[in-house]
Amino acid sequence: MAERKAFNTSVDGEILKKFKAECALQGQQMNKVLEDFMLGYANGEFYHKLHQNTEEKGK
Repeated sequence: MAERKAFNTSVDGEILKKFKAECALQGQQMNKVLEDFMLGYANGEFYHKLHQNTEEKGK
C-alpha cells in the first residue's frame, strides 16, 4: 500500500457541505472520492477548463 500523506486545503463551506452529504448518501468515504478525482485528473481522464472573461475592462 502507498504511503498516506495529509492534504490540507480550504474550500467553500457550502461546497464542502454538499460534497460531504453526497458522499454519505452514496456510502463513500470523502478521501477515497477525492483520491479518485485526483487520480483521474492526473491521468488525463478529464480536465478543468478555466473560464476567463476576455472582454475589455470598462465595456
